[in-house]
Amino acid sequence: MDDRLSVGELTDRLKARSPSHYLDLYNVMKGVTLGVAGLALSSIVIPDWSTPRFAMWCVAFVGAVLTYYGATVGAVLINVRPSLQAIVLPMLLGVAEFMLVYRPGLEVERGGMPDDWFAALAAWEILAGLMIVSVSSRLKGGVYDPALQQTISDNRRRLRIDYFMALSSGCGTLAVYLLWSKGTWQASSTAKYAVLVVTALVLFGAINSQAKASAEITENVNLAREELANQPPPSSSGVEIGTITGVKRG
Repeated sequence: MDDRLSVGELTDRLKARSPSHYLDLYNVMKGVTLGVAGLALSSIVIPDWSTPRFAMWCVAFVGAVLTYYGATVGAVLINVRPSLQAIVLPMLLGVAEFMLVYRPGLEVERGGMPDDWFAALAAWEILAGLMIVSVSSRLKGGVYDPALQQTISDNRRRLRIDYFMALSSGCGTLAVYLLWSKGTWQASSTAKYAVLVVTALVLFGAINSQAKASAEITENVNLAREELANQPPPSSSGVEIGTITGVKRG
């Protein structure tokens, strides 16, 4: 048996490198996040119930769900090798997510919502926005079959909305935190709950956007496969059949 690595096998590995990079990295990060989330929730629930801390934990957990959902969708589409930026940003996002989930479980006996958690929230939102920008910039039309051009274009359009929302929300949260830290604006419970509600709405909107993107990608790819399958076979004269230039959704 020939154990030598063939060109075809190496090509397959190179093609799988990019999605494997993102999925493996995010799987490791989510494993740590879920473990920390369990510890934090235990600290919130068991010793002395704290509603404000539980609300913070819920927002952080929804954020963790969103980043994993987004990573799985992005990993399907990306077809270029990972860059240094594609390695550093997810790791920084993982650190911010760790802080976001773990912080509500600390010092529960003091009650209330710690101001520094909102600084971690702002950092996480901004990093998430930068990560989306990075993914969007890597969806280049030249590395996809013409039949997928419309799918890629639609996804990039959706990503522009997502990173605008993430960066806007992050900058808004950071501005509010700075006003609180300087004493310009009182960091009342009402104001903090308002930030949580706005953040939760943005997160659920982003999750809904990712769900739609996943459904549209599946639909468009299936349509492209059907159109390719219905094309007539090549003529005996050797004239090549043209490729599909786009996929139209109903």
